[in-house]
Amino acid sequence: MKKMRKLMSLFLAFALVLSFTAPLGALASQTPGDEAKAITVNVHKILMSKADLDKHDSTKEYRPDKGIANITEFFGESATEIEGVYFVALKEGHANYDDFESLTKDQQKAVVDAVADNMKGLTGTNGKLALTLQSPGKYKIYEVKSLSTYKGTTAEEKRMLAEKKAVPVVLDLPNHARTEDGIADEIHVYPKNTDDKPSVDKKVINKEGQDVKEAS
Repeated sequence: MKKMRKLMSLFLAFALVLSFTAPLGALASQTPGDEAKAITVNVHKILMSKADLDKHDSTKEYRPDKGIANITEFFGESATEIEGVYFVALKEGHANYDDFESLTKDQQKAVVDAVADNMKGLTGTNGKLALTLQSPGKYKIYEVKSLSTYKGTTAEEKRMLAEKKAVPVVLDLPNHARTEDGIADEIHVYPKNTDDKPSVDKKVINKEGQDVKEAS
């Protein structure tokens, strides 16, 4: 009987310990501030000269929650923010999350049309587009050239976007919005491009399918 009472006491003590430690273990597995929330992602479209783009250090860091106060100091003297560039954000799990750029223009438009309005749009006169993305989640923010209206920064000549860096933008929320005080309500990202004059190759083909310089 004494042995039985001892065993029962040990069993009760063990059960009591478990009743206290199990909830604590569950709490320890959660990171404070990682609950679901909407985060504003400000997409700043940066236009740069080819020289500045080539020498830009892509590992150069900034605080996403603070943004970049002086873009010419950070990216180079040619850097400016431009309007009329279309972006769409796709969340991981979307059918075209990884292959959006390989789609045709019509296919891309069909994908964009199905995306919520707060996850797509054109950069404004300040060169910025504010997207609302749900955290937690991983996203790719794609540039959609066929829906962009950018034609250059001057009226004298038409331009088109050319070389690029940090496009698509890859985001891991809430990690990219994490600060020492928790999760920021908004962050800033900076996809970059050069631009160039559109080139048109003019060819005149005769009825035999051969290139000719002139035709009547």
